[in-house]
Amino acid sequence: MSNIPRIMRVVGWIVFACMWIPFILMFFNMPGEGSYEFNELPRNMIIFLGLTLGMMFIAMGLLFGSSMASWLLKKMAESRGERMTARIIKMKHTGLVVNRSMDEVRFTLELNYMGETVEASTEKLLSRYSPLTYQEGMMVNVMYDPGTKTIALVD
Repeated sequence: MSNIPRIMRVVGWIVFACMWIPFILMFFNMPGEGSYEFNELPRNMIIFLGLTLGMMFIAMGLLFGSSMASWLLKKMAESRGERMTARIIKMKHTGLVVNRSMDEVRFTLELNYMGETVEASTEKLLSRYSPLTYQEGMMVNVMYDPGTKTIALVD
């Protein structure tokens, strides 16, 4: 699979972590006690508030968008790809949990395409209640799109 979803996720977490810097600085620029109109607030505080909110929206967009990008790439591979078999080289939990029963797992797969060995990765939600569905070394059916080098597991 393309590295785009992984890069989006990493950048999203970095932006999320950096978002707290202007959030904390905003409190150092607060005026004393009392209530104030928005236009009476110090200019630095308004700038830091805007930076915090902007970074929050960027971080959430990247974090949620990475799952959508991964899904779209898999759909493209399923629609335009060729059906073949691949061997699971490595399985790694990505950290995403859905409803406390589904874990997202990144599969690193190895397949032979046109005489050359290709290594690609894809992600899939797996139930926690059937952990032995996929194992390292197992052969699985996949759809591989050689144009974009994306791969999708076929159930």
